[in-house]
Amino acid sequence: WFALQSGVSNNIGKAFFLNPNTGWVPGTSGIILKTTNGGTNWSINNSPSINWNMACYFVDANTGWVAGENGVIIKSTDGGITWSSQITGTTNNFRSNFFLNSNTGFAVGFNSTVLKTTNGGIAALATPVLVSPTNNSLNLPLTPTLVWNSVVNATSYTYQVSTTSVFN
Repeated sequence: WFALQSGVSNNIGKAFFLNPNTGWVPGTSGIILKTTNGGTNWSINNSPSINWNMACYFVDANTGWVAGENGVIIKSTDGGITWSSQITGTTNNFRSNFFLNSNTGFAVGFNSTVLKTTNGGIAALATPVLVSPTNNSLNLPLTPTLVWNSVVNATSYTYQVSTTSVFN
């Protein structure tokens, strides 16, 4: 063993290397270190988390996740330059994460927490709300124009029309 200089004084977590040169190391105060030369040099990337980022896993050079304190899981699709938060539904600390591919992954942590995703951690989409015409409108034309609020990440909508108030 011989020492490498990370360039930070933060506590750091579990390292993950995609290959002998490219790797990431999460740490306290939301830092994520990245090397592209086997650890000789490290770049410092900040995440949206101010917590201790404890573990990371990348499925390719661009797509990876970091798991940490307070139920935080963040995802990058640009090699760790930028990160977006994901909804986990827990505040338990994560200790490790692992992905089989870009969709299926696991995060484990304190209090026997085990989470699984089959969609890369994307939260369920919100339900769109009909803006116009309002619900229970009467005497509408046979071809009304429907206006919905927008839902982030929605790619299509399915709607049901009934001539009675009971959908059966």
